[in-house]
Amino acid sequence: MASTLSKRIENILGRSENDNEILLSLTQLLSEQEHQLAKQKVSRTIAELYDENKEVITNPDINSKLIKTGFHTLDKMLGGFSLSEFVVFGSRPGMGKSQLFVNLAINISRTIPVLYVSLDLNEFRLTSKFISTLTGIELQNLVQMKLSEPELELVNSTKRDINKLNLLVNDEYGGSLMNFRAMCQKHIEEQGIQVIIVDELQLMIPAFKYRNSRELEISSISKAMKDIAKDFNVCVIAGSQLNRGVEGRTSHEGKRPYLSDLRESGAIEQDADKVIFLHRPEYYRITEDVQGKSLIGIAELIISKNRLGPLGEVLIKRTSNFSSFVDYDYQDDTEFNFSEDRLDELNDVPY
Repeated sequence: MASTLSKRIENILGRSENDNEILLSLTQLLSEQEHQLAKQKVSRTIAELYDENKEVITNPDINSKLIKTGFHTLDKMLGGFSLSEFVVFGSRPGMGKSQLFVNLAINISRTIPVLYVSLDLNEFRLTSKFISTLTGIELQNLVQMKLSEPELELVNSTKRDINKLNLLVNDEYGGSLMNFRAMCQKHIEEQGIQVIIVDELQLMIPAFKYRNSRELEISSISKAMKDIAKDFNVCVIAGSQLNRGVEGRTSHEGKRPYLSDLRESGAIEQDADKVIFLHRPEYYRITEDVQGKSLIGIAELIISKNRLGPLGEVLIKRTSNFSSFVDYDYQDDTEFNFSEDRLDELNDVPY
């Protein structure tokens, strides 16, 4: 370990002539070493673990330990998210990932404390999104402050709903991953936060810059999210951009995202416990499926990785003014339809 540490220090000293950059990198390295030492645990027998966890597994109230998304079909398929999980939602721009995260934050924070970290929207625009979702008022009217009298009354009356949400919002965490971790720890210890939503990974600032290697930077960010989930026993839900390869494909099936489309790093795919893609065929002017059913307003949640459960897809629907996503009415449909090549790709997911 000592020789490895020495090599890393030499690498830092040889990589930069900037004193501030060297100091930041050495500080990060020291923090990592302290963190690794603190994480070391004594190995335990499987019998001890069985005795400790049997009651939780066999308890009929086990569902209370799961984090429900509020989308009933998704919750039925996954059971919900779990503490210590790192869940990634990926999509191309324009699919509505930020809107989906607002929906998730509202649904989850009705029963569980949530911290929402926005790296894309400021507090005013994010607040407007939450009000739009809760009231159904078109976001554009809120942002441009062009509200009718009925809409003004609706905004005023939604305060009761807002007060019921156990939700904290932060649009500025200090930049570095170390500050992000410290902020999360503070909220977890002081406010009992159990779910952290981050929108989105690619906008985070890595611990230190890797010259000519954006992939290593994203890998360090992904690992930090996974560590926060495990170390503090919280669920971290993060958004991820997808590369442009999706845009160059043809046909409806070709436009749907795959694990290999996660932008800039295979580490996200490896670190995540669940990877779910948000896809709206309508965005690509695909308005009907192969059976002729309308896809207008329909969004697909494609579960492409799930360490502890099934893969598949769930349909949700956006409201007419795109103020919210809601459950799709399956009208008693019990089967999910997949193309054969899609099933093959999903089954190739590494566990």
